[in-house]
Amino acid sequence: NKSGITGDGFLPESGFGFGLGAYYNTPAVKLINLRMGMEYNRLRLYDVGYYEVNYYHPGHEITNANNMSYLIGLRMNLFRKVKLVFDAGGFVDMALVTKGPMYYPLFFGAYGGLGLRIPVSGFFILIKPEYKTQLKLKEFNKDRLGYFRIMVSLMKTNC
Repeated sequence: NKSGITGDGFLPESGFGFGLGAYYNTPAVKLINLRMGMEYNRLRLYDVGYYEVNYYHPGHEITNANNMSYLIGLRMNLFRKVKLVFDAGGFVDMALVTKGPMYYPLFFGAYGGLGLRIPVSGFFILIKPEYKTQLKLKEFNKDRLGYFRIMVSLMKTNC
């Protein structure tokens, strides 16, 4: 994933990270599935410095943010063999160990993506660009983290 943050204290440049997740899809109606999952994401951000109590930490350091995400959403499947897949939903991020400034331990957000599900000898390979963004809630978090990623998934079922 490629991450970026909007708000005070960070450079617009961002770093590359990675993620690993497990998801469950269940049919809701004919073309739409309910999607639930859990994922771990490691993000790399470049900060310009921050204050902690009465001490200033100099900037241009790499911040490694480790989050556990719990998500729920809908997946729309179009076409027959090679399927066009559209995902949209919400998630809750829980911060794990973070090197650098610790923000808030809990974030809410939204995600969306469009990809292809390709059948390959009893499995499906899903390739999907996706964007996740945290919602900016008044007096809860002053910065908003968003990241773009390309998901590559291997699925056994036909959901």
